[in-house]
Amino acid sequence: MFEAKRNQREWNTPTLIKTASDDIKKAYVAGFFDAEGGVPHTEKNIKRGRRTLYVKFVQNNKESLEFIKNFLESQGIAMRSVYRERTEWVLKVSNKSIPIFNEFMFSYH
Repeated sequence: MFEAKRNQREWNTPTLIKTASDDIKKAYVAGFFDAEGGVPHTEKNIKRGRRTLYVKFVQNNKESLEFIKNFLESQGIAMRSVYRERTEWVLKVSNKSIPIFNEFMFSYH
């Protein structure tokens, strides 16, 4: 039903999800975030009196992150470009949209 392959790099977004309602897509993205997301922070800018906080998704499959990016942008959440970091693909929520993402996304993360 979800077209999952054995190799995670081949786990594209299932057709069932791509054609689903926005509520189903939202639930899919929330589950994806719980499994593959994070809210790390660094202390790099502590000298300036602030921490760097970001919201990100990390995955071996670029297509799945592009799907998430497009869906969240269609909901008014600004996203950064999907980029390669070492051996994985990364997608970050734009800093200005972190509060919007937080309000929009229900998550158990």
